[in-house]
Amino acid sequence: MRVLSVLAAGLGLAAAVSALPASAQAIAFPSPNFRGGNTDWQTTLATQQDLAVVYSLQAPGAKALLVGALAQQGAPQGQYKLTGTFGKGTPLTVAIAPVALGKVCKDNNGKTGGPYGAYTYAITVTPQGAKPSSKTAPWPTFLYGCGVFTSE
Repeated sequence: MRVLSVLAAGLGLAAAVSALPASAQAIAFPSPNFRGGNTDWQTTLATQQDLAVVYSLQAPGAKALLVGALAQQGAPQGQYKLTGTFGKGTPLTVAIAPVALGKVCKDNNGKTGGPYGAYTYAITVTPQGAKPSSKTAPWPTFLYGCGVFTSE
């Protein structure tokens, strides 16, 4: 009975600690890189040694590869929310969530995987109030795609 009480108390403490908000820098990807996109856009999110995340994004109609830093924000467990800017300071939000059990993530061609394996995550990239610049053509204000965490 005593072991059961200690076990229950330990599980309660673990649940309470896991419910506390983690600092933004404490969030780490399951693998150093995320590769994703759709048929008309691609992105790579790379984790640096200091846990900072840098993105490269080939957006639809963009004349150049967009690159920049992303700050990790709080998100439900197993999901990731990152914010940053592109161009001349246009806010950008990236959200990554695992594909629901029993479901698949499909790109616009109906594919459920790519060169890095089966798509296990869905990704959205949302620029707020995007205004075209000399480097970016008008592109959708919401990009949806699939991807996978990888060590490559």
